[in-house]
Amino acid sequence: MVYKCKEKDCKYHFTATEIVDLLYPTYFAGVRQLGMKDRRMINMINSTFIVLAVTAIHHCLGAWKTGEYKAPVEFDPGGGAHLVFRRLALKFLSITPEVQTKMIEDVKMMIH
Repeated sequence: MVYKCKEKDCKYHFTATEIVDLLYPTYFAGVRQLGMKDRRMINMINSTFIVLAVTAIHHCLGAWKTGEYKAPVEFDPGGGAHLVFRRLALKFLSITPEVQTKMIEDVKMMIH
């Protein structure tokens, strides 16, 4: 998706359709999923939730970048997974609040 920011079009990895591809089957795909049992869960999707999903995707891309699984260093026990999350969270927060809100609403719309 493309968003307007500072008079130009911007693309953000926080709007990747893979986020919905991760969240929908995990929380909303079947009657037993948490999002289907409690429809209020869609309102719980916020910036932290999206950054957590992006962190998980980051981990998977790093683990399989050669085609064979290799645990990324930052996700080893005692590694810096929280640093990856913090870096992505700061990047998300650097986006204007209007664009952040639009991104979150777009993810909710694609799930719902």
